[in-house]
Amino acid sequence: MKKLFVAVLVMLMFVGLSGCGSDSTEKTKKEVKTEFQIGETATYEKVDYTVTQVAMSEGSEYNKPEDGKVFVIVSLKIVNNSDGKIDYNPFNWKVVNSQGQEDDYSITGSLQTEHSLDSGSLIGGGSVEGDVVFEEPIDGTLKLNFYNTVFDSNYVFDFVIRA
Repeated sequence: MKKLFVAVLVMLMFVGLSGCGSDSTEKTKKEVKTEFQIGETATYEKVDYTVTQVAMSEGSEYNKPEDGKVFVIVSLKIVNNSDGKIDYNPFNWKVVNSQGQEDDYSITGSLQTEHSLDSGSLIGGGSVEGDVVFEEPIDGTLKLNFYNTVFDSNYVFDFVIRA
């Protein structure tokens, strides 16, 4: 009788533990989105990042891209929803083209306007908008990668800026 009682108790424990398996842990896992489209907002550490617009330019009379390339002008909006101060910098952004090349932003002289994103800090509740310019192939996909600092080797999220 004792053996039967122990066997039933062991079976009940197995049934109870099987309910604590992958289904319950899958429910607690939160899927984090890391790829965004133009107009969508990516939030990282209580800071919102939005690509508001992307334009292509063949340059100016004095500043033209290399043959087979265009200037890609990415308009960004950054909003600090945290209580602390954050730093921003155009070097936090890099473009990956369809050839697998990851490029820093281009210092383009005559394309730099009062709308260029400079480096600076935002206090809690602050926001900034500005353009970052890249020199990229005329055709092919482009993704804009965000790095939390200029020293990071892995990006946090990206925007598809040309499909």
